[in-house]
Amino acid sequence: MFGYVTANIKSLSEGDAARYKACYCGLCHELGHRYGKLSRVILSYDLVFLILVRTAYLHAGTAPKLLLERCAVHPKKPHYFWVNEETAYAADMSIILAYYQALDDWEDEKHVMALGQFKLLKKTFTQVVQHYPVVSSEIEKGLADLTAIERSGILNADEAARCFGRVMAAVFGGEKENEKLKQLGMTLGQWIYIMDACVDRREDLKKKRYNPLPALPASSFETVLRCLMANCVQAYEALQLEQDRPIFENILYSGVWTRFEAWKKSSGLTAERREHEGSV
Repeated sequence: MFGYVTANIKSLSEGDAARYKACYCGLCHELGHRYGKLSRVILSYDLVFLILVRTAYLHAGTAPKLLLERCAVHPKKPHYFWVNEETAYAADMSIILAYYQALDDWEDEKHVMALGQFKLLKKTFTQVVQHYPVVSSEIEKGLADLTAIERSGILNADEAARCFGRVMAAVFGGEKENEKLKQLGMTLGQWIYIMDACVDRREDLKKKRYNPLPALPASSFETVLRCLMANCVQAYEALQLEQDRPIFENILYSGVWTRFEAWKKSSGLTAERREHEGSV
């Protein structure tokens, strides 16, 4: 369900693109440093957004030192990265979210790879959640409510999206439950859930998996998603962030639509077919 909150790198200035990439590499570095090289497979751009937002809001004006390294992905050419306490927090959240994702994939579809990832993460997950009793409790409750809705088959897209919004609100708000950060997480989580339901609907129906939008015309997807993103942008503006503002605006106004635009092109649907696609 992750991977939607990313930047449109081609539209960023050279300096902003370099800072964004250094933040991404910093999260990759931190995961490897804290949890071993294999943990880097759970790296997500969504958590890079988390780092940048929490850094800009909670540590405005700070400038983490740029470090240089070579890694398995870039063995020949050294590259810059930076880390701070929010990088460490995002690495921990990556473990928690990846654990629950693997558990869900195993319980729903019995994917062997998901079972393997679940087993690999279980010990680390158990250690990490002890440091975040508030966050982990809210994540668990949100996902439990979401699972109950999905298993019941009730087609309540708003309620299902709110459950996942609660998960992301906990992640963004942190242990201190910052209300403005929680609101951004809530609105972003709702958008992520519905976006995922839109782009995966055809496959979900084919495999008889739960999808809250079985009959919504595909031509309405973009309208619904833009309304949800408008709420997210409003929550972002309430933070009044100045640091990295060009990056945030790039992500929220352009980057988040990258996969959706790719989905529209790959679907190969005419306007008329999009109007009726999904009708039951």
